[in-house]
Amino acid sequence: MIKRTAAAFVASALMLSAGSAAASTIQLNYQGNLGSPAGSISPRSGNIYAGEFEFSASNNNTGIVEWNDGLSAFCIEIETTLQGSALYEYVGGLDNVAFRDVNRENDIRALFNLFYSDNHSAQESRAFQIALWELIYEGEGNLSVSSGAGYFYVASGFGSGTVGLANNWLAALGDWDGTDAWSFHVLQNEGSQNLLTVRPVPTPAALGLLLAGLGGLLVVRRRRHG
Repeated sequence: MIKRTAAAFVASALMLSAGSAAASTIQLNYQGNLGSPAGSISPRSGNIYAGEFEFSASNNNTGIVEWNDGLSAFCIEIETTLQGSALYEYVGGLDNVAFRDVNRENDIRALFNLFYSDNHSAQESRAFQIALWELIYEGEGNLSVSSGAGYFYVASGFGSGTVGLANNWLAALGDWDGTDAWSFHVLQNEGSQNLLTVRPVPTPAALGLLLAGLGGLLVVRRRRHG
């Protein structure tokens, strides 16, 4: 996963505070997927890879400067094929995800806060993507990605133990205490898979740096208008 530092977070916040009028788009170029081996899912036909995508980036007009170095993201649209290179629009947070069950937003927050890691293994990456798809595409009822369980499920593949790991995580979502370590960002393209990426919520130290930077910006503006 692409590392995101507190300094980069602060820099992007300062850029946003400057009020950029540019369109909120970014060119993403696919670099790889951590999800081998492949498998099959319902309701989509054929074998696919499940796991976190890695992208390089260019023409970043989102105001989030750490994305200049690329980003990592998960697929949130299984019906569409990922394009190798596409111009994405940054549209905001989880309220822009098309859930089958509108109550799943907090479950996705719980999944990330409990089980997402910068240093996940290939199997953890596959299991995480599969669990995320379950939360987006499954309706009401028990959460399970086992074969034949509901609307969305794993039909075959993805490696031994992956389905069990995803199910264990889904069963533990109620353990989340409501504290967010991540902020959520949705990227859309009509001809490619929509994506979900996260950024760390700044720590108190990073917030202090942010406030200091904003204070310095205000002082400069006052001097210019003085």
